[in-house]
Amino acid sequence: MKAKQYVSYLRCSTAKQNLGIDAQRTINNDYISSHGGQIIMEFVEHESGKNDNRIELNKALDLCKKQGLTLLIAKLDRLSRNISFIFQLRDSGIDIVVPTLPELNTLTLGIFATIAQNERETISLRTKQALMELKAKGIVLGSPDNLKNNLEAAISNSVKTRQNKAKNNENNIKASVFMRSLRTNGITWSNVLKQLNENGFRASRGGEFSLIQAQRLCNPHY
Repeated sequence: MKAKQYVSYLRCSTAKQNLGIDAQRTINNDYISSHGGQIIMEFVEHESGKNDNRIELNKALDLCKKQGLTLLIAKLDRLSRNISFIFQLRDSGIDIVVPTLPELNTLTLGIFATIAQNERETISLRTKQALMELKAKGIVLGSPDNLKNNLEAAISNSVKTRQNKAKNNENNIKASVFMRSLRTNGITWSNVLKQLNENGFRASRGGEFSLIQAQRLCNPHY
């Protein structure tokens, strides 16, 4: 019996998020290892999920349709959170497997799509509310000046000095207030981290915050 063949589709919003791509690839590969089958092609896309007209996704879908292959996507939101787009895909006849949603099938796809879109809209609303609260308090978000100061501090001081500066750094103080506001509004840690980096905040050495750094800054006793 011929092994089932898949097309793996991986997506992150920016080219910098290689860890996200690697994590999705691991999920897909683990699925193949446990369920059998073969990934014959992988498509990687660096594009916002808000844009449903994606070059690599279109290539993946076209290949699936022409050769009767199954589209393998680690998470449903890597595909889209737009209900109408997912319904169109469902009606196209292309089989989809989402390892993180093993109960997903043609009948339940619409339900999960509805939940995903609602989540996107809720996150967007809560994030806007949190940002409005911060701006009302006169808090200015991250800036290149903070990045420059943090880089200079990282180069010129010892590890202990850098840690002390990080605790008192204006950028980090603003970041902690920002994160607490988002968390108070029910935003998940993954989306807090995304909003933190997208709004210009930087860690003490000038790079983007990792999840552990963000959690420790938000809660020193974490």
